[in-house]
Amino acid sequence: MLRDATLDDVAFLGPIEAAGDARFAAAGHPELADGSTIPLDVARRSIAEERLIVAEVDGTVVAWAQFSRDPGEWCLGQISVLPEHQGTGIGTALLGEVIARAVTAGVRTLVLNTQDDVPWNRPWYEHVGFVVVPEAQWTATMRDDTAAQVAAGLDWSTRVHMRLTLAGTDRR
Repeated sequence: MLRDATLDDVAFLGPIEAAGDARFAAAGHPELADGSTIPLDVARRSIAEERLIVAEVDGTVVAWAQFSRDPGEWCLGQISVLPEHQGTGIGTALLGEVIARAVTAGVRTLVLNTQDDVPWNRPWYEHVGFVVVPEAQWTATMRDDTAAQVAAGLDWSTRVHMRLTLAGTDRR
């Protein structure tokens, strides 16, 4: 079951993210398992603005997705799924819900940034229709996000920005 997150869900977000990040660490990115998780103020603001969705299995929160609503182009900030629930379609359902909300809102594109060198990651987004945005086409927001992530210790030689065009399509 997918639903908007509530403040009661905040306690689940960090552990879910940390467990998912451990998989990235095992794939060669220990910097992603540094113990940092969604900041409390970001989670609370996202919940208040209905930009954080959780997935429940048997009444337990097992995954979440957070996004931002920039005019004309939303940004998928994070999808985190407990490892024991990965590969079951929960992440795909969360992504589909974010896309459906963007389409309903008349948003033209959805962007994200992610690891390019992890075998299950970029291909999953490409399967949905995301394409890599060449650096020459990055927006100011993409450049700012990249700079902030580099400052936080991420290696951008292994990351990409991706975009999904939504305008004129029903992606449900």
